[in-house]
Amino acid sequence: MAENDSGTFKPYDSSVFEGPAMRKKRDVPDGLWMRCPGCESILYRKSVAQNLDVCPDCQHHFRVSSRRRIEMLADPDSFEERFEDIVPTDALGFQWRGQKYKEYLASYQAKAAAWPSA
Repeated sequence: MAENDSGTFKPYDSSVFEGPAMRKKRDVPDGLWMRCPGCESILYRKSVAQNLDVCPDCQHHFRVSSRRRIEMLADPDSFEERFEDIVPTDALGFQWRGQKYKEYLASYQAKAAAWPSA
């Protein structure tokens, strides 16, 4: 191990280092690969989607949105959503963690609307 002129530690002296030429790291798009929480394998996201969101190595089932589940189960253009206008109500005036249920529900509905797969 080497020290430079100021006396601080350096893991190696780059002027003396005789290793293989360092290649420039290629840019990989975000979201191309994913890690399975079941077996810790690195998986190609597209192959997992083709396998109906199941890990090909350990058969771990990934979370899917309701829209994705409907796409898996129903024929294309055959699903008809019903009762879209029904919304939850707060008949009891429920309050949780210092927040009224209406406020809590509104915040989560805003998060769900911002989520692309909702």
